[in-house]
Amino acid sequence: MKHEPLSFLRNLANIIRYGRKYKDSFFCDLFGHDRKALLELYNALNDSDYKDPAQIEVVTIENAIYITTKNDVAYLLDGVINLYEHQSTYNPNMPVRFLVYLGQEYQKYLSKAEDDIYGKKLLTLPTPKCVVFYNGSKEMPARYDLRLSDSFLKKDVEADAELVTHVYNVNAGYNTELMDKCSALYGYSVLIGKIGEYQKTMKLKGAIDRAIRECIEEDILKEYLLSQRSEVLGMLLFDYDRKKHEKGLREEGLAEGLAKGEEERLALQNELDELRKENERLKELAGV
Repeated sequence: MKHEPLSFLRNLANIIRYGRKYKDSFFCDLFGHDRKALLELYNALNDSDYKDPAQIEVVTIENAIYITTKNDVAYLLDGVINLYEHQSTYNPNMPVRFLVYLGQEYQKYLSKAEDDIYGKKLLTLPTPKCVVFYNGSKEMPARYDLRLSDSFLKKDVEADAELVTHVYNVNAGYNTELMDKCSALYGYSVLIGKIGEYQKTMKLKGAIDRAIRECIEEDILKEYLLSQRSEVLGMLLFDYDRKKHEKGLREEGLAEGLAKGEEERLALQNELDELRKENERLKELAGV
């Protein structure tokens, strides 16, 4: 199968026109910008009863550069740093990725606190909780753990480091108790499930349109979808097209994929520059 990068760029350019969050995934936007939803999700996962969303400090690593490593959602709450990722494919390397994210988060935390790691005073760090929400088509357990030590070469040597990642299957019919406690996660699961089902007989945009319309009619994420409908459409198109794009890069081989990726990055940059020029021209015409 040959990959077609220009179709990806065209779709991305259209998505940029939908609104401000073209670089975010639907999951990131739903939870990463809504402290109330994050608090509800935290309480559901930890069987807690926090009431004030203002207690949450979002610390997600932001990076707008095309296809680079960035975490989905990260936030501090009562001495705990919560790192959340959503995955549509099984990835046994999530503990390694979380290790990288956690190192960056701690670096930011210590820099902000102006603490000296070489000093005599014991530093205090927020306790990490690493969670993956899986919604892929491959059959997976309702809940399982991945460990950093699974990647270590010498299994017969006692390791001095470990990082555990908790994976929750959020496809329809899984972890119903968790879904009952978090309406946003339930809505996310239902919407993605509907899209997957309708894609079997419809083109992607039609499947997304139908899924969004039905969720609104069924009072699922209704307020959010009504206020952000075009942005959600753009983010979902970007999500699905990015997955197709990345799959194409893998199939073409790493060397060829990297070369093509650089070509696409330059083409994308040119298209973004043109969009910015067009936007400035429209502002001038409007007298803004």
